[in-house]
This record gives sequence, structure tokens and C-alpha cells, in this order.
Amino acid sequence: MFKNMLKLIKNKKKITKFLLLWISSYWLNLFITFFCNKILEINIDLSYFITIFFLTIYQFWLSLKVVFKTKFSFKILIKYLVILFSFSMFNYFLVIFLKNYFWEEYFYIIIVLVITIMSIMKFIIYNNFVFKELKRPVSLKSSS
Repeated sequence: MFKNMLKLIKNKKKITKFLLLWISSYWLNLFITFFCNKILEINIDLSYFITIFFLTIYQFWLSLKVVFKTKFSFKILIKYLVILFSFSMFNYFLVIFLKNYFWEEYFYIIIVLVITIMSIMKFIIYNNFVFKELKRPVSLKSSS
């Protein structure tokens, strides 16, 4: 029971840190998209793609060092990139589809909704698959 309580407390800390990462990513997502589209006058679809690229780097680094506190390894990087690529493509096409379906004036609301759903899914997968600390198998030595 005590172990389960410690796990829950540890997960609450991770969830809180992930939530802070999500909030900062949310604002960066909107800011970068708006900046690229309205200030730099880049096509809105391309602006959102650029945003996802920059957020990928930002989120990996903070997830690795702050949220899950795991040492860098190429195995983690590969898992992260595969999962993130899948999420990013789904995110991108879902946002663009919904933008086209609901018109552009709802674009930023659509981004918020999609980011919220994707962030919940990401935490679950990152916590249980990508940044999970692997326990080394116990070697069985003969006691002779």
C-alpha cells in the first residue's frame, strides 16, 4: 500500500510538471502559429507545421530533463520521435481538417481542443512507454 501511495505522489508530480509543459506548449503553439501567419505572413497550414517542428524539440528536452527526469539515450529518442511523429501527423491533419470543415475563424479554438486531447494521450503513452525507466533483469548467480 505504501508503494502505491509513493507511486501516486510521484505521478502527481509528473502530471503537474507535464501540465506546466502542456500549458507553456499551448501558449507557444498559439504564439508561434499567430506570429508566422499574421506577422511573417506565412500560409496558415505551413505556419502550423513550423510550430509543430519547434515544439517537438522544446517538448522532448523538457520531457527528458524536467518531467520524467530520464537520462538521454537513443532508444528513448527513437521511441519519442516515432510516437511524436504519429501524434504530430494526426494533430496536424486533424487541425487542418477541422479548420476546413469549420472555417478558418475557428482555427485557434480548434488548436486548443486538439492540443488538449493530444496532451492527455501523450502523457499516458510517454509515462508508460517512452520515458519509463527500464529495470535491469536480476542475474541469477549460483551460490557455490
